Amino acid sequence: MRSLLSVIVLGAIVFLSGCNLPKPAASPSPQVTSAVTAPSTTPIATLAPLPSAHPSTIPSTIPSAIPSTIPIDFASHTHQWMIGQWTVPALESDAAANAALAGAQPIVILTTSKTTPTTYPKSCPAPAAWQPICVYRYTSEVTFANDVMAHVIPSYLGAVMYDNELHTQPATPLAEQENPPFYVAKFAEDAHSVGLGYIQTAGLHVAGNYPGGAAKEVADLYQTAKLWDCVALQTQTAELDLSRYAALMLAQIDAARKVNPQLNCVFTGVGNVARDSSGNIVPVTSLSALQAAIGAVPVGWGEWVNVGAQDGLPSDVGLEVQLVDAYP
Repeated sequence: MRSLLSVIVLGAIVFLSGCNLPKPAASPSPQVTSAVTAPSTTPIATLAPLPSAHPSTIPSTIPSAIPSTIPIDFASHTHQWMIGQWTVPALESDAAANAALAGAQPIVILTTSKTTPTTYPKSCPAPAAWQPICVYRYTSEVTFANDVMAHVIPSYLGAVMYDNELHTQPATPLAEQENPPFYVAKFAEDAHSVGLGYIQTAGLHVAGNYPGGAAKEVADLYQTAKLWDCVALQTQTAELDLSRYAALMLAQIDAARKVNPQLNCVFTGVGNVARDSSGNIVPVTSLSALQAAIGAVPVGWGEWVNVGAQDGLPSDVGLEVQLVDAYP
């Protein structure tokens, strides 16, 4: 019963989460694994679509475990934050939030470029005093593989994230949407080949069509946990029901740790949009609601703050500032 419940719960939830993101050596010489096909010199935007046929679900080169090497000392910080680049100016301009983030090593997710090839900031766009770990969020494994082969990955990145949800922009290629397990593993292998940590936040059953159905897809996706250095759980829509919120995050991590017991870098989602008991999307504007959700998070885990515009509701960066202010 528990296994079935976990499959149902996990199939409906979208993922992302001391552990350590490696600081890659300057201008590394990438050694792309066999899982990566050398890209064409043609820009991604004009590449032929990826084949719709499903390849073998998971590359055979997955090792038994990947050592966690992300330089975050969870024990030294009151709270470990994961934030979006777009919120940095508001946090920096607020004296209390800026002070709370000094030396706190927040993970800063860079705004995804909509150009091809990828346009990267010249440096990590967050105050150096924060000791930030900059992470780039890609919506396509093909885009990342091309950037690796082109030697354009900036040396300041500490990790990369693969977001293959249906709603992402620019759009994830259909073949990747239809086979998350294969492309998650492929993406993580690409990252490790150039010394970057991999943060799991990919969607589960985003486009359907998976051989064996949703349950098989969930099981296969969890097998890729051997390659995860960190995981960020998008559990924020359940934050108004604390028992459900806790059950969801614990079920996901339990499933991942059965495959990768070393997975200790975990971030849970909190934010400005949730679902009520009837399943309706509702705004979350109360700081106390977010604090209650954080109170349900196990000690040693971090919080991924999602306050962007979504589901027809506006962004609320002020709520994020209040939240960081509350944990000096």
